[in-house]
Amino acid sequence: MKQAIQFNEGKLEKECWDLIDLRTSKALASNAFADINEATLAELLKRESLNVKEGDLFNAVLKWSEAECLRKEIEANAKNRRSAMGNLIYQIRFASMTAQEFSQFASQSDILSPEEIILFYHNICGVRVASDVWNMTERGAKVKVILRFRRFNKYKGGGFSLVVLFGGISEHTICVSFSKPVNFHGVRLLGCKGGEYDIKLDVFSQSVEGKFRSQRAGGGIAGFDVMLPAPIQVQANVVVQLKATITGPTVETIGVEGRKKVETNGITANFFNTPGVHSNVTTVQQGQIDEIIVSEI
Repeated sequence: MKQAIQFNEGKLEKECWDLIDLRTSKALASNAFADINEATLAELLKRESLNVKEGDLFNAVLKWSEAECLRKEIEANAKNRRSAMGNLIYQIRFASMTAQEFSQFASQSDILSPEEIILFYHNICGVRVASDVWNMTERGAKVKVILRFRRFNKYKGGGFSLVVLFGGISEHTICVSFSKPVNFHGVRLLGCKGGEYDIKLDVFSQSVEGKFRSQRAGGGIAGFDVMLPAPIQVQANVVVQLKATITGPTVETIGVEGRKKVETNGITANFFNTPGVHSNVTTVQQGQIDEIIVSEI
């Protein structure tokens, strides 16, 4: 992000923000977050599309202010942390926290004055009090939910499967539709632990290419997420064809016993084999395209 801004790479900067919006909690927890400059933090706090609880965002800014104090070689006490935040603190939506969040994180931090604490408690309890300096609105992303539709019931190692997957280039296609409108973000592909893959993912008119390293996730299954530069809005019952062109080492496992329908959060994903494609690698029943990643609209 810093380099994208420094060299005026607008497209790369947008891709960075899209990824931060999608995985805000992971971005805030990264070691790099404490090293961002004040201008970048200001832009982040203004965003309506962050996917994080406001209390967690405040805690991350507290950690950033501590790092800022260290950079300025001053004691990281409450007064200096507040000073390090400057006007950035006014972009934290304290009024949209729950009473438990505010009590647990904000009011115990010694960052806010007694008058500010009373102001926010009034608003949290439903007594609306205006402010000329504080942002009292609710951040838009609180209603955004990221959903993962996992296709397979089981996974098999290559040595035990009837399907033999070779290193090199392979193409994987599948079709999917949804019972409700969604924003389509990307897919999770299976891989081998630590393996590096060159990937091209095509969805409608969008595509993304890049290098990805496979890691083990929940359940010990190795794989990696491939995300589009920007989400695609998909209307209900519209069939989306996905094509992943994969170059890399043989995968450790493939998915088997694939499901034609997967339901989560009241949305049903329906999977179909791609017409005209006769592949023994990825079908509804088996393959390397493990999960579909969307968000609710």
